[in-house]
Amino acid sequence: MPLPTNTQKLRWPPTEWGGVLQDIREADAWYSGDQDKLMAHTGMTVKLPSQQNSFGISFRGGISFWRRRANDRTGKQINRIHVPVASDIAAANSDMLFGDAPVIQIPEAHLETALTDAKLTEDRLQELLGLLSFESMLLEAADVCSGIGGIYLVPGWDKEVADYPLVSVIHQDAAIPEYRMGHLTAVTFWRQVEKDGKKIMRHLERHEKGVIFHGLYSGSDDFLGDAVPLADHKSTADFDPEIKLPDGISLLPAYIPNMMPNQKRRGLRVGRSDTAGCESLMDALDETFTSWMRDIRVGQARIIVPDEFLERSGRGQGARFDLDRELFVGLDMDPGSFEKAGITENQFTIRTQEHADTAVSLFERIVTSAGYSPQSFGLHIEGQGESGIALRTREKKSINTTGKKAKYWQSAVESTLEKVLIIDKAEFSGSHKIFRPRVEIEGNFARDPRETAETIDLLRRAGAASTRIRVKMAQPHLEGEELEGEVQRVMEEEGMIVEDPTGGLV
Repeated sequence: MPLPTNTQKLRWPPTEWGGVLQDIREADAWYSGDQDKLMAHTGMTVKLPSQQNSFGISFRGGISFWRRRANDRTGKQINRIHVPVASDIAAANSDMLFGDAPVIQIPEAHLETALTDAKLTEDRLQELLGLLSFESMLLEAADVCSGIGGIYLVPGWDKEVADYPLVSVIHQDAAIPEYRMGHLTAVTFWRQVEKDGKKIMRHLERHEKGVIFHGLYSGSDDFLGDAVPLADHKSTADFDPEIKLPDGISLLPAYIPNMMPNQKRRGLRVGRSDTAGCESLMDALDETFTSWMRDIRVGQARIIVPDEFLERSGRGQGARFDLDRELFVGLDMDPGSFEKAGITENQFTIRTQEHADTAVSLFERIVTSAGYSPQSFGLHIEGQGESGIALRTREKKSINTTGKKAKYWQSAVESTLEKVLIIDKAEFSGSHKIFRPRVEIEGNFARDPRETAETIDLLRRAGAASTRIRVKMAQPHLEGEELEGEVQRVMEEEGMIVEDPTGGLV
């Protein structure tokens, strides 16, 4: 179905997505570290009893550290400290997934009897990957995906921008997806292109099977408003209302959830951020650091002196105490009260160890709940410098989480790159044939080759695994003809296959 037309009273975003988008906005607040966002989007929504609240207003309760008042009772702004743990986790997620670039190939180009067409397609694919800065794109997309819960990879083309296909990364808080039997069947992306007072202009881009629709709407904060011509705004003036996709492409966008399932939104295909469910822990971590900094600020040494020790600067100009003065004039005071009249140094205790222990405990709990080993973030590594099996054992939780996420990325990236090749051929007169690329995401925890070789050798000597299994262990990316061809070569080289000396007479 095309974009809606009777939209004057159509709420936007749609009402049924309000809760989902609120979750994403809260995740974005933690991910961005913007203190204004944290104060606006964190905390718990509380419904007051009718006898206490005749208007039935829901409000954010004072449970959250970030939802407390911004000023103290004197009107002075309260200094808050934010620890960017969500963005730290997002950066680590990106490094673990794509710190080592994924291997992207056309499988048919690596067969023993490789087709020339497949080799030409792989050459073109590698050229396009360079033009798109695809490795950097994946690193950035993985960072955002961890922070807010999901992204879309959208291939496309714009001949006024580039003479090759393009790939966009669209964040899930700007998308309304539609699913059928667990499969993405349509998605509507939107962006605000102009705001003038209460008037808001939005560009909607709807992707359906075989077609893209573009629409421009003039509405308000809450309502989509009236459809207006695309020419009414310079950012959409060059768009066609309806664009047919090249043959071979059903739907352009590919959705990549950061992690599934989303426990809070069961039944919806909406990825969750790495820190989902850790909001109260992150709030407590910020409160801990704020308290620690307050101890430092309040605990600064103070020198208390009698009023007579101060030097007057003149009427209305205050007074000061000269710390460098070597001689003080005697004062007419009671000797019995001299101890109370002298210079007193005051120093409050700074609870460094207590705050540090609390902060480390909270940080460890957060990263563990996010699916990572504390050691991946520099915790509990004193005197350790492992590699191979020891490293993989120590960081097993991080490795397992990265492996799960890689499965979401692999199929989506393969699908996206296949569409890139189709667009390149259809829109830019590419001469290559279409093959589906293969993507191998090993991440930063690729198995040590020596460790793999030792395991395979032990299995071979024990007679516990066939040649095919051992080859698959050494080169897990091999499939089909590639795998069988490699097995055949290994068996020939090891003398497992002996030619019949009789020439087939026996």
